[in-house]
Amino acid sequence: MTKARELFDSPDGVLSSFAGLRAVIDLPADLEELDDEERVQAERFLRLAERDGARSSYVAHGIYPREPMADDLLDVLAASLRSGVSVAQGRTYAGGLTKFEPSEMERIPVPSPVLLADLSS
Repeated sequence: MTKARELFDSPDGVLSSFAGLRAVIDLPADLEELDDEERVQAERFLRLAERDGARSSYVAHGIYPREPMADDLLDVLAASLRSGVSVAQGRTYAGGLTKFEPSEMERIPVPSPVLLADLSS
């Protein structure tokens, strides 16, 4: 997903299809970790991305739990964050971009897995 609006505009805040969404490429910082064929593909991709202006684009962020979580708990977590976080908690720049600095992110309450389990039942 590349735009939060896609999630906010979806019924019940749930994406039921990946149609129209963009892919996120996750490469290691050190391409030497890849085997030869993967490294050639990654380097080719990076050249194309650079040519197409990737350095001047925005980065799509996600939520990555530190421990494995069941899909239903992830759904409850997403719903909790959608209802409990406001763009007013971040900084809005010209053009409407809202950015959350690390110190602002630290102030966002995140329910524990135990509380999420209680909320899901």
